[in-house]
Parts: sequence; C-alpha cells; structure tokens
Amino acid sequence: MGNICCQDPIQTSPPIIIEHTVKAGRVSIVSTASTAIKDSSRRVVSCIYDYREARSGKKFRKGDSLQIYNEIDDEWLKVLNLSTKQIGCIPKNYVTEETTNEIQEWFLGHTSRREAERLLMSQETLTKGLFLIRYSENKETGYALSVLDFDDKDDFHVVHFQIAINQNGILIDSSVYSTLSEAINSYKRNGIISKPCQKPQPHLWDLDVSHKKQWELSREDLQLGELLGEGNFAKVHLACWKNSTKVAVKILKEQSVSTDGLLAEASIMKQFRHPGLLTLYGVCSQTEPVYLVVEYMTNGDLLNYLRNDDGNKLKLSDLVDMAVQISSGMQHLESKNLVHRDLAARNVLVANNNIVKISDFGLARLLQENRYNDNFTSNIAYKWSAPEAIFFREFTTKSDVWSYGIFLMELFTYGMMPYPGIRNDEVIRRVRDGYRMEKPDIVPDDVYNIMQMCWKEKPKERISFSELTNFFNEYSE
Repeated sequence: MGNICCQDPIQTSPPIIIEHTVKAGRVSIVSTASTAIKDSSRRVVSCIYDYREARSGKKFRKGDSLQIYNEIDDEWLKVLNLSTKQIGCIPKNYVTEETTNEIQEWFLGHTSRREAERLLMSQETLTKGLFLIRYSENKETGYALSVLDFDDKDDFHVVHFQIAINQNGILIDSSVYSTLSEAINSYKRNGIISKPCQKPQPHLWDLDVSHKKQWELSREDLQLGELLGEGNFAKVHLACWKNSTKVAVKILKEQSVSTDGLLAEASIMKQFRHPGLLTLYGVCSQTEPVYLVVEYMTNGDLLNYLRNDDGNKLKLSDLVDMAVQISSGMQHLESKNLVHRDLAARNVLVANNNIVKISDFGLARLLQENRYNDNFTSNIAYKWSAPEAIFFREFTTKSDVWSYGIFLMELFTYGMMPYPGIRNDEVIRRVRDGYRMEKPDIVPDDVYNIMQMCWKEKPKERISFSELTNFFNEYSE
C-alpha cells in the first residue's frame, strides 16, 4: 500500500463538433473531433464551483458558461462547456442560472441559521464583518444576512438580519434598496460587513455520473493508503479513487457478514441522501475481502474527537449544532422506516467545520443479527441499548431514540463513558428497575431533561426525532 496522492492532472480531449439533423421532428446530436458549436435554443447556466470528471479528466472552471444538452436525472446534467468546447457531465448543484443570486460569492441559498453560524465561525481567519446571505427560514421575510461580529470581550459571534421584500424593494434594518447587491455595497461602505465567507464545495453523492446506479467499483481504481482504524468487523483505510477523489475504504473481515446480505443492505444505503448520513459510494464485492467505499471524514470518529484537544475546544453552541445534525439524520432514517440499532458517538464521524454524520446506518442490522446468531448476550452494547432491545430483541425507531439520549450524554460530557463506574450487568439490572444516569454538572438542565424524555420506559412515550431536531434547532444558551 503506497501513500495516497490524489492528483488533478490536466487531460485534454479532442474538440467536438455538434451536428444537428432533424429526424421525425427531433433533433439528433452527433459528436466528432472538431470544434463545438453553440446552440442558441439551449439553456445556458454558469458553473459556480470547479469540477473535474474523473473518467475523462475534463474540467469545468468556476465562471464557465455551460450549455445544457440533457438533464440526465434530478442530480446530473450533460453540458457543453462554451469555454473549452467540450461536452461532459456535471452535478446540478455545481451550476446555477446566470441571472440568479446563486452566482454571487456571498449567496449560500438554503443554508440554515445554525449552518450559517457554523460556517462563519469555522473560517480559517475570523474577521469582523465576514458575511453571507441566505434564504430565510421564515418564508415571509425572504432572505437573511448573517454577519460575524465580536463583543466587548473580543469573543466572536454571529448576528442575523432579516431581509424583507415588499412592493417598495428590499428592506434591511429600516433601509430600502432596489437589489441585494445595492444593499451589500451600502453595508460595506458603512463597515457593517467586510467580505463574503468562503463557500463550501457542494456535496457529491456519487463518485461520478456512471456510478449513481452502478455501485460495483473496480479495486484497480482504488489506491489504498494509511490505516485509519480497525474494529471487530472491519478495518478502514484512507484511499484515492481514480487518482482524483479521497475516500475511505472499509475492508470487511471474512465471514463478518454474508456477501448477499451486504449487497442487499448496500443497495438500501446507496439510496439515502441526507447531509447527516455518511455517503456510500459503492462496493467491491466480486472477490474477498469485500470493500465498502464511503466518503472520507477528515477527523475520524466523534468519540475520540471529543476526547482530544480539538474536541475540548468545542463550545456549547458547537455541541448543540452537532446534536441537531445527528437528530436530523436520524429523523430521515425514521421517515424511511430504517432502524440504526447501534447509534453511539463511536459510530458518528467528524469532518471539517464540525460537520458530523451517522455511519453504518444500513450495516448495523446485519452486524447485530450476526452477533445474535453467534451469541446473543456477548456483544450487545448494553449501555447504549433500550431495555426492550436487550431483553426482547425489539428494535424500533424508539429504541434508537433511547440510544440517542445516551449519545447526547457522550456529546455534552466530551466523551464520558455512559454509566461511569458501573459494570454492564449492573447497568442492565438497574435500568430495568428504573434507574437513569444522573446529570453531570457540565450538562445544561434543559438538555438533561431531553435525555430523560429519550429514556422513558415505554417506547411510545419517548420523544420523536422530529421533536428532538426542533428542540435543538431552537435551543438558546
């Protein structure tokens, strides 16, 4: 296994000529090696992020004008790059209409209030006046301006301004403007804002367009690198796919799960697209050992992250934001009737900017079923499991809610072991008799109250993930 080196080599393709012929009222497109011709009848969009096709090496640069030839599906476009005269495929979230606000450096569209705060506070250099504009979560007001500021103690925080739209124009803080750009220029002159924060790259749900539905990958396309971690069922390596995309490869140990069962579960996991869930790109299952190829999360698992120096720097607002991300991901699983069965800080991964995602949300069922087949009592995570899961093997969304409550205790205590100082067998007995973890001093009272709502004895009385998401979204220090 060599060192990972994801390069971005410049590759060129022969120029393309597009010949239009009419057959039975339809336009057919023929590509040959020549120059490309712009078709004025086709819609033109603007590229707002750099993107490189892994298969061909074709590049799309920020600012390029792209003519749409085909909407492949709801996530991918086939386009003609009017700058390079090449045809290729690009994700829809990498382009926008040239007349919309999306093209502006300062506009971040459907970014929530908490996401805006996380993004502004995680910039490499914190400067007063860093800002972004987003759609408001209050539909009646149109937009919101989020600005980085600091208080008398030089502690940075984010201030939000509502931007209303009415018949008179755009209204911000009692001032009226004709456009958002005019408002921004005015606020810059007044020193309220300085420069836009850096836009994050959109998330890629697929390695490329060809692997959206075909998720069997070739091992030859993966260059394995350093070992990231190892557990009972798999070891995880950093890897590079086609010398272009960093990924994580989970190499399953022999006989940890059946191949047929894994592929059935992987087909389900591939369909889930939510920012709170780890993205599965594909599998290598033709020979042993089986590979699961997933997105690479730079900071590893949340449990170790909470316990190291970076985790110790997290503020209460950061922890609340992480709680929202995970409850939102679990809410999505709940809506799809998928039960995780093994929710814990060790199964949550951390990327840059304190982004966290649930991992193994499809694999957990297979692994736990194997545990039960081998030895029902030997490998259950007792301290995270609901009583009905321990005693009756009843796994539901409500048993996941119980586990989420334990996860919250881990999160808000910076990685404390649940039920500290109590053995597993003692935990089982005491929880069955009604015992619940006491509140550590570091945990806010209202957060502890929410934990207790996750630990109701009767599953139907426990809080829902929708309610949990709403609580942490509205949480105020």
